[in-house]
Amino acid sequence: MVIGNAKYPDADAPLKEPINDARDVADELKRDGFNVDTGRKPQRRGDAPRLRQALCQDQAGSVRADFLLGFGVQSSRQSYMIPIDAQIWTEADVRHDGFSLETILGEINSRGAASRSR
Repeated sequence: MVIGNAKYPDADAPLKEPINDARDVADELKRDGFNVDTGRKPQRRGDAPRLRQALCQDQAGSVRADFLLGFGVQSSRQSYMIPIDAQIWTEADVRHDGFSLETILGEINSRGAASRSR
């Protein structure tokens, strides 16, 4: 799965890098024979369950590469992807509105699939 979030309401203009990078990563993965899902773009605060479900659908022994491009932040030693409609003013807002990558990786590992975050 390749996700590029670019249109954040507080930004003066859409970010160019996440969209271009997502396209480049998706093209390279396709050239290497991967099936690439670019259709699921969880960009809203309410999409966290759908993102977790999509990322955790693999079974033990499967190989998966996920690229999440856009704004991210660390809070309390956890990394969060920030959806485009997040209202982040305090650290509690990060935990409420962001997608915790460590939580998602933990769910992937609990299903028996190996995961690595970079």
